[in-house]
This record gives sequence, structure tokens and C-alpha cells, in this order.
Amino acid sequence: MLSRKVLGIRASIWLVIALLAFHALNNLLIVSRDNTPLMWDGGDYFVKSLKYYDVFAQPGPGFVSRFNAVSPYRPPLFILTPLPLYLFFGRSPDVAVMANLLYLAIMLFSVTASVRGYMASGLVCLLRSFTSTFPIPLRPQPVLLGGFLR
Repeated sequence: MLSRKVLGIRASIWLVIALLAFHALNNLLIVSRDNTPLMWDGGDYFVKSLKYYDVFAQPGPGFVSRFNAVSPYRPPLFILTPLPLYLFFGRSPDVAVMANLLYLAIMLFSVTASVRGYMASGLVCLLRSFTSTFPIPLRPQPVLLGGFLR
């Protein structure tokens, strides 16, 4: 059943798209209602992402030194993740939290790739569903951290 194609795309890919859409809507509802500030590391990541945004907004002489000065002790990949979203949706903690959807997509595709040869396709889809929903009961509020949390 899961090997069927809808509009030329495998049903299992549609499941991933549906899971991501569900989580995007879920995150949108949560961040629109939650006004708690980002605390500790999450707040630090957010402030540093704003500083990186300012560095990229003014390229020129001294770019590399300003880039390195923002976070000399943390790798910048996760902190840089929300920057494209800031261009489209503005700079806010809610927009930064929505960047976690990229890491959810990476996690779902990684889970699929790591177990595809060992499980039936129905079990892989079930595993994706369970994996994508594990943070919901544990943390029903937005968190901006380098690990996958929501």
C-alpha cells in the first residue's frame, strides 16, 4: 500500500510532507500563543543569530573578524539556521524557533535511511510518525536549542 504513487510521488514521501506540515502548524500555534522568553542557551542562540544577521547585512572590510567575534566558542551552523527565515518573516524568537523544522526534516530522512533495509515500509512510516512526535508530550513550548527540541 505504501509503495503507491500519488501525483508521481511515493506515498511514504507524502507522509513525511504531511508530518512536516503538521509540525509546522503545531509550532505556529504554539509560538503564537506562548510569550515566554527564550532562556539560557536558547536566548543566547537567538541573540547571536541576530548579531550574525547584522554581520551579514553589512558585508565589507572586517567581515571575517566580525563574523568570528560573534561566537568564538560555539560552532555557528545552528545559530545561522534562522537567518534566511529572518529575511522573509522578520527577526523574532518565534521565527528562530521555527527553524527547528529543518532539523526535524533531517531527522525524519535520517531515520528512514538508517532503517529502510531492515524494516518493511509500513513499519518505517510508523517509526517516522513516532519519531516526529516524541518531543510533543515532553516539551509543549518553543525551545531554540542545538539539539532537536521544540
